[in-house]
Amino acid sequence: MQKFAEKVALITGGTSGIGQTTAIAFAKLGAKIVVAGRSEDDGQETLRLIQETGEEGIFVKADLTQASEVELLVNKAVETYGRLDCAFNNAAVMYNQSDDDAHTTRKMVEKHSRQCHLIKGDVRSKQQCQEAISQIIEQFGKLNILVNNAAFQQSHENFEEVSEEEIRRTFETNIFGYMFMAQAALPHLTEGDVIINTGSTTALLGHPTLIPYSATKGAIPRVHQVTSS
Repeated sequence: MQKFAEKVALITGGTSGIGQTTAIAFAKLGAKIVVAGRSEDDGQETLRLIQETGEEGIFVKADLTQASEVELLVNKAVETYGRLDCAFNNAAVMYNQSDDDAHTTRKMVEKHSRQCHLIKGDVRSKQQCQEAISQIIEQFGKLNILVNNAAFQQSHENFEEVSEEEIRRTFETNIFGYMFMAQAALPHLTEGDVIINTGSTTALLGHPTLIPYSATKGAIPRVHQVTSS
């Protein structure tokens, strides 16, 4: 029996990149997929790829910055399949930089009668990662799921233009941050709890204008593999 058989998964930002890859992966595990995004054409292409796995899905065009559209999205998922088991939120918010986006996210979560605790921090700092986990334990009394998704990238047509500072920032954010957060979280996790490390198609294909970023994304699966064992 497939791991996600008869489960319903909602994938936001599911029409391209990491979101699309996640939607296909969940479908291969047996889930019914609700894909959310802004592009009708890209959404239909994702559905075609899902159907190639032998599973089914629907596309809902939605702007996740609008709470009313998020509510309609969830309602459509439940109306179609009668339930919702998993939500993979892939519409990125870099809270290190944007207070407004963070507060918008909290409003969207709270609209569905759930709690959302915001922590502004820099994952490049091991101390700030430890402080973030401590705040979570203090606020909720436990931690069950850690999703490492923070990332930094800049595009350059000429690799020689990439500065040392940029290379260091890319690796410190995309790799050091994942490791620091995992180290801080592990003492609080028990059997059945999980750490999810978000990767990218650039881990497999690379990208000529995103060489430092591609290198970090290539490293993430190896880090995940050895730490999970």
